[in-house]
Amino acid sequence: FNYEKEYDVYLSYYVYSWEELSELTHEKRHELAQQKAKENEYVLYVIELRDSFVVICKHYVQKQSFSMPDRFDYYSREITPQSLILFFDRYDKADDNAEHLYRYIMQSHPEFTNIWFAVAEESEDFKRLKDEGFRIIPARTNAFRDIYLRAEMIVSSQIYLLRPLGKSYRECRFVYLQHGIITNNLRGWIERKRFDKFITTSLYEKHLLETIAPKETLHCGIPRLQVLAEKRKEYRSNESRVISFLPSWRFSLSQASEERFLASAYAKRIQAIFDDEVLQGYLRKNDMKCLIKWHPNMHSFKHLFCYDNELFQESPHGYMDVLAQSKFVFTDYSSVVLDAAFVDIPICYYQWDRESFYASQPFEMGLDLEKEGAGPVFHEHGELIDYIVQEKFMHDRDMWLKRKKELFGSLDVHGICECIVDEMLKC
Repeated sequence: FNYEKEYDVYLSYYVYSWEELSELTHEKRHELAQQKAKENEYVLYVIELRDSFVVICKHYVQKQSFSMPDRFDYYSREITPQSLILFFDRYDKADDNAEHLYRYIMQSHPEFTNIWFAVAEESEDFKRLKDEGFRIIPARTNAFRDIYLRAEMIVSSQIYLLRPLGKSYRECRFVYLQHGIITNNLRGWIERKRFDKFITTSLYEKHLLETIAPKETLHCGIPRLQVLAEKRKEYRSNESRVISFLPSWRFSLSQASEERFLASAYAKRIQAIFDDEVLQGYLRKNDMKCLIKWHPNMHSFKHLFCYDNELFQESPHGYMDVLAQSKFVFTDYSSVVLDAAFVDIPICYYQWDRESFYASQPFEMGLDLEKEGAGPVFHEHGELIDYIVQEKFMHDRDMWLKRKKELFGSLDVHGICECIVDEMLKC
């Protein structure tokens, strides 16, 4: 398949004898195969057969000419500010990296005259963005399909399988902004996806991507971090009286009845936080509140929780607004707290079910949060509450700021969007 204007990308394979690799670990087999690979060739899989090993590689080759006369070469078109570019986050929800990048381009690059943003007309974001001046197209409509078919570039925080009339991400440039910062080992998932640029933020992501798709990797940070850094300035003048709780989800509860959900350890552990009298006393004494930002999959169950509405409040605002005004943020597994850590907001994790959680996930753990994360990991309710009410998160900043630097390296948070725009024009 095509890659940009100067390269074609192929899959190549090699067969190794059983004797060459059988005594090595999987990691060592992969390492040896990469050492023997050609220039611009990257090992994807090492497959063990009955009497041999097959190594599958991605191979970048200098493009000579377009050799498929039955298909239009979309990559022969240069991307310019006049190119038709389609942006979207989720079909039914915006407020993610595509929205933030679109807004930046709309405000800072008026020369981009043919950009569109897609979201469902019934979404609460549709009118909001339209009133703001976004050029909106209703998602999953004939009008959306028409724009998609004519688009020369797709920019999204999601990788959807789209093939109207046979057109996929092969036939136009695709810039994958990501939904968040990767903490799981998504190598197998990434290998199966098609993209021209893949935006990374952490050094873990960068190193992972560079072993799979080095020419497509753009290490500059996701767009919403630039927005968060700017919003954070608005709140620093006043002492924050907000902490925030951002629980993730459990796939095993997706089809649960209300009775089964309430009986789950997940629901009980969250309810115990709301019921904790020590935490309630801390919030009252300091005239504080705890904002709750539920996972989208919690929509059918969140009404089952009981809490003091003066102390705990579900926030109707977007993630960036919630994080920006927070003094402290905690979660169980949500990677969005890394956004907070990126702009120096203290965080922690409460993982009461770590072993069973990762056992039920479709992906293996990649980033070891206890050794490489940007905040402490607690497994017991009492440890979490003590850390919050004693405000220990205000007194261990040196340690976690050092860990943050090791996690993210040095990125220009104020130049994220401009960096992506520059790379879009080079695709």
